Amino acid sequence: MHQLKRGLTILGFLLLAAMVLVLFGFTTFEAWTAHWLGGALSSIILIGVVSAVVLEGKALFSAQVTVEPAQESLWETLACLIGALAAYTLAHDLGLGPVVAASMIGIAAHLVAPKYSVAVYCGSFVGMTSDLLLLTHGEVLLASLASGIVFYLTKPLFSGVGGK
Repeated sequence: MHQLKRGLTILGFLLLAAMVLVLFGFTTFEAWTAHWLGGALSSIILIGVVSAVVLEGKALFSAQVTVEPAQESLWETLACLIGALAAYTLAHDLGLGPVVAASMIGIAAHLVAPKYSVAVYCGSFVGMTSDLLLLTHGEVLLASLASGIVFYLTKPLFSGVGGK
């Protein structure tokens, strides 16, 4: 079981690292096409991002990965779903806007269920999406399920860092 959890954590790390590197790589490319100064600054930041990913990868391979009960991961995935749907509803159905909605959900989660507040807040970022990208609550639900799975896979990573 320990080997499986370690493998899943490495998979989660690779998913996050790949997305960060691809997205920031495209950002750097676009910055170079817009202006040389923006490209140069983005390239410097990209070097820092790559260094951070490499250092975090090294730390992952030397760290002990704890195995959580399956029920705990199920509750955290459910918390991601709740956070996403609540934030999407507040932002789009009630017209509060995505930043206010995610902030309210994060504060409410901390007050009501502090043990799951990080997972709820993670889900609320999915709920901040534009209604041009995710059109229905069902689409938000699917996206938040993916977010909950990645949250579970990467929980042991980036401990103490302000976000994944």
